[in-house]
Amino acid sequence: MLELAVIDRDELSRNGLKSMVGSLPNWELSGAYAAVSDFEKALERKHVQAVVLNDGCVSHGDLWGVLTGWRDRYPNLIVVILSQKLSHRYLQRLFAHGVQAFIYRADCKLTTLLACMESARKCERYISPRASTDLYLRQDRTDALGLKAMDMDVLHCLNRGLTTQEIALNLQTTERTVHRSRSRLRSALKVTINERLIPAAIEYGLIRELEE
Repeated sequence: MLELAVIDRDELSRNGLKSMVGSLPNWELSGAYAAVSDFEKALERKHVQAVVLNDGCVSHGDLWGVLTGWRDRYPNLIVVILSQKLSHRYLQRLFAHGVQAFIYRADCKLTTLLACMESARKCERYISPRASTDLYLRQDRTDALGLKAMDMDVLHCLNRGLTTQEIALNLQTTERTVHRSRSRLRSALKVTINERLIPAAIEYGLIRELEE
């Protein structure tokens, strides 16, 4: 049996994941943790093949450091990200940092986890079905509105409640670029104030719901 760990700070969500892992063939639960630091301590004494990480457990900026550290220290560790965030650039960056599979939070169910871990055993990348569908539909809408990838990244950051300065830091760009993206978003979504951007984006189908 292969060992799979779960990291999720929300107890209800963590218990749900534990229950699903218990139903997986070829996998057994190594441990369930509320924090990345607890999991990393366990790694020192356990041989874990895979981990499901809810990216809400770490700040956006710290996530890349965590993933880089795992990739360097545990190159054979299979990393599965569970997330409410969904954009092409975010997925590309996750995979570039050694993530093997992505499960959209709205897609988190036993059949999805079964397919995900089967792909992981075969060393194949995996994106959950709803994530794939939503990305395709959003890309169509984004193209129709004349928006750029950066505009969508800024929109998702706004949806998380980040300030202009925090967005620039997270996306490794300038505040001026963020302001330009917000201007394009207001124009495309036909709103005049920033406070209307998120409700309008939801109406246009560019984002599904408020993110953590």
